[in-house]
Amino acid sequence: MISILCGIAGFVFLTQVFPNCDASSKKGRMVKSLPPERLAELYTAMTKLRNALPPEDQRRRSDLAGEMIPKEFEDLNCRIVRPGGDYPLIRLEGCMDHYLDRVFFGLGESTGSRDNLPRIELWSGEFPVMEEVLWKPEPVPPAAPKLPE
Repeated sequence: MISILCGIAGFVFLTQVFPNCDASSKKGRMVKSLPPERLAELYTAMTKLRNALPPEDQRRRSDLAGEMIPKEFEDLNCRIVRPGGDYPLIRLEGCMDHYLDRVFFGLGESTGSRDNLPRIELWSGEFPVMEEVLWKPEPVPPAAPKLPE
């Protein structure tokens, strides 16, 4: 009986100590509330950050944390910025092996079976696992054909 009570108390304690990484959490709602213009700025900043890496490091997961996080990302209160690797991302929250990430596509990464269209997705590792497109560039309208003069 005591072990059951200790187990329940431990579970309650852990749910209060670890952050909520669900897409409906406070951070998840904050991520979804960013205007498209700010998301476009983030995409541009991540593109520049990734392109600044030496080519051999662009495929390597390289995490920037704390004071190493560039100023373009400071207002996000993120835990890490990862410009390298297959999935460049901004990690907002993490609890055990579940995370709340903004994942960037179309920066020259190898995505395996995923398409490589420019976009930012919100990934939540909490159950249910969720992937949601937050931003993609506005399509450029085709140029009007020139009329003969």
